[in-house]
Amino acid sequence: MKKLTVMVSVLIVIFSFFSVTVNAEMKTFIRDYTYQASEIDSKQSSRIIATEQVKRLLLEELGTYLESHTEVVNYQLTKDQVTTLTGGIVKTKIVEEKWDGEKYWMKAKIDADPDEVAKSIERLRNDSRKVKELEDSRKKTDDTMKDMDKLRTDLETDKDNKDKINKYNEKVRSLKVLQSMAATFKAMSSGKPEEAMGQMFNLMGTMIENSSEEDVRKLNSTQEQERKQNENKITP
Repeated sequence: MKKLTVMVSVLIVIFSFFSVTVNAEMKTFIRDYTYQASEIDSKQSSRIIATEQVKRLLLEELGTYLESHTEVVNYQLTKDQVTTLTGGIVKTKIVEEKWDGEKYWMKAKIDADPDEVAKSIERLRNDSRKVKELEDSRKKTDDTMKDMDKLRTDLETDKDNKDKINKYNEKVRSLKVLQSMAATFKAMSSGKPEEAMGQMFNLMGTMIENSSEEDVRKLNSTQEQERKQNENKITP
């Protein structure tokens, strides 16, 4: 009788495990993008641009998928809003990349549980401060990409314009900083203080490498505030 009871208990645990596994239905979204480098692009700038473009393709695909999700539909959000909020939740993983001196090809993926993403969207959309941060970040990124497109076009017929070349390089550095800031936001929103602190240090390094002294001073102040907030979240 005791053996039978033990066997039943084991079966219950096994079925419970499979039930949890089935409910946590992960979806994988995979996209690739090829960036045709201009004469003023380097391998680094091409990679930064390719990373941004493939991430956008993935977020748009995930956003389209989530639009049919019952919970997300009930939130009455536009597709752009869903994409913006999702960008602050999910992580993009680079699977493969190649550079041949002229083109930068990149394949990336997002692994996400739609139910969990929908719940995260619900929590995030009720935090007006974080929503504004995401919207501002997306606008800055969009504006930076547009400026870069225009500068590339201008430089096709004005290749030796040093002022425009410098401006283009500045925009590339700004885009890299914005990407690091986005990664930091995700880490901080994940509820993992240690990961958030790691991303903050990475962001600090990126800011020092790519930005002005004034930007670094601003980041120092922000970093100290975030560090104190994260320390309060860590349970002993």
